[in-house]
Amino acid sequence: MLKAFLLLKVEPGSEDKILNLSKTIDNVEETCFVYGAYDIAMKLRANSMDELEDLTTNKIKSISEVRASVSLIIVK
Repeated sequence: MLKAFLLLKVEPGSEDKILNLSKTIDNVEETCFVYGAYDIAMKLRANSMDELEDLTTNKIKSISEVRASVSLIIVK
C-alpha cells in the first residue's frame, strides 16, 4: 500500500469546494485547509504507482480550481 501527501494551490475562494469534493474521491484519507505556500493538504493511499498517478492526475489535479501541486510519497 502506497501513501502520499498531495499539496495543492487552488483558486482563491475555492477551498471549501475542494474540501467537500475530496470527500467523494476514493483513496483520499484526509484533507485539510492549511496556511502557507499551499492551500490544501491531502493524504492519499493507493495500491500501486499507476493507481496513485490516476488518483492525482485524473481525479484531483484535473479539478479546474487546482492551480499547482506537489506530491510527496511517504517512505516510512
